[in-house]
Amino acid sequence: MGHDDGEDLVAASRRRLEAARAAAARLRRRDADARALHRFRVSLRRLSVLLDAFDAELCAPRAALRTMRATLKATGPARDRQVFRRWLDAAPRTRRAVLAAERAPGPWLWPRFDAAAERLAGAL
Repeated sequence: MGHDDGEDLVAASRRRLEAARAAAARLRRRDADARALHRFRVSLRRLSVLLDAFDAELCAPRAALRTMRATLKATGPARDRQVFRRWLDAAPRTRRAVLAAERAPGPWLWPRFDAAAERLAGAL
């Protein structure tokens, strides 16, 4: 790998890091839209993939990679909640059928996801 290639990797890494920081800032805002968490997770995943793929060239600190993976894991349930709730809201008949089923998710699912979202908000 030539000198210019290494500089390009560093520049790409910096761009990915800045994108993740910007997405995290949007997520922290009180008026964050439903896509803010999705954008944050995507930007973090892109940064993580870049750092993993070019580990030898970039020498990213292991602790940083572990933190990114832990953050992705911690934000997964909150994102799942968003997707699931959108799915239920988009299909009223499906929502009624699911909630009426013997193992209706409503009574136990929403508090669980809400708690995960609160943990995420507290961590950020």
